[in-house]
Amino acid sequence: AAQRQKKTNQPMQDNSKFSQQCPFCHFDLSNPSCQNSPDWMKYEVGSMECDVEWKQKCFIPTYFICTSIEVALEGVGLHPRDVLVLQIDVEGFEKEILEGYFLEIEDIMKEEKEKVKRGTYDANYYPPVINFENKVLKKRGQYKEMEAWLKGMGYGIFPERLDTLAVYLGGDNLSKL
Repeated sequence: AAQRQKKTNQPMQDNSKFSQQCPFCHFDLSNPSCQNSPDWMKYEVGSMECDVEWKQKCFIPTYFICTSIEVALEGVGLHPRDVLVLQIDVEGFEKEILEGYFLEIEDIMKEEKEKVKRGTYDANYYPPVINFENKVLKKRGQYKEMEAWLKGMGYGIFPERLDTLAVYLGGDNLSKL
């Protein structure tokens, strides 16, 4: 999760618990030499991977302050158990984002399990539904790996054109991390 910096494309200073700065590269609409680019590039492409050569000419970074899922949810009065649908479209970084999400959720579940007497704990904070764009993953040859990983986590996989719907069906996903 991220909180967007306003009015500047420079890294920002911050003293709160949001401490890591993350760049998000997007098309520079003010650059006259880039105006002949296709609309899909001008209005639909963004990435946290800013050092790719073709992006250096027409793309500029905007910096965000990044935080953990738990802190971001707490900031709006929610807990990971409140997430029912997780929508992800991060241009091919879906697996990295989900791995981080599940590891953090696993840590939260373990901490809470220790607070509850043995045998009475059955909470699972995995989102029941995950929808993610599969186009870039397929183009990079990474989709099958993502599909297998999610199935191993207990999700049923339902691809539909450019997106994939993953529905949690249960299973021993704690040992899959």
